[in-house]
Amino acid sequence: MPFCPHCGSKVDEGQQFCPNCGKELPLEKPTMVKPESAERPQRPAGVALLSFLEVLSGIIWLVLAAILFGFFQGFYKPNIWPLPVIISTMAFLLGVVYLVLGFISFLLAYGFWYGKSWAWLVGILLEVIGLILNLMDFPNGLLGLFINILVLYYLMRPHVKRYFGRE
Repeated sequence: MPFCPHCGSKVDEGQQFCPNCGKELPLEKPTMVKPESAERPQRPAGVALLSFLEVLSGIIWLVLAAILFGFFQGFYKPNIWPLPVIISTMAFLLGVVYLVLGFISFLLAYGFWYGKSWAWLVGILLEVIGLILNLMDFPNGLLGLFINILVLYYLMRPHVKRYFGRE
C-alpha cells in the first residue's frame, strides 16, 4: 500500500488524491527496467582473436579446396587407365571435405564474434577433438596439443563463458 508523499498517510492504490491532506498524488509511471541477462558483456579480446583465426582458417580451407578441385579437373580423363581417375576422385572428395570445413570455420567465426551460445559449445567440442587427434600424433602434435589446451582453458574462463551466456 503506497503512502502520500506530502503528508505520509496511507493511500489506496489507484487513488488520485490523498484522503488525509487532499493533495493530488503523483501517478506512478511504469519504468522500463532492462534485465541483467539482456546486457551483453563486452567482447573479450581473446574471443575476437579466435574469431579472426577462424576466418583465416576458413580462407585456408577454401584455398585448399580450390587447389584440390583444380587438381581434380587436371587429372580427370575418363578414357585412360584407372590410377589418375582414382587420384582425381580422391582429390575431389577431399576438396568437398575442405570446402565444408571452410564454411564451418566461417560459421564458427560468426558465432564467436557475436557471442552465440552454440559457438562456445562447438568451439569446446572441436578443441577436444583436436586434443585427442594431437594426442594420437604425439610427439609430432605437441604444438597443436599446447594450442588446444590453451584455447580450452581460455574458453572455460568465467568472463568468456559470461560473454557466451554460459554462466
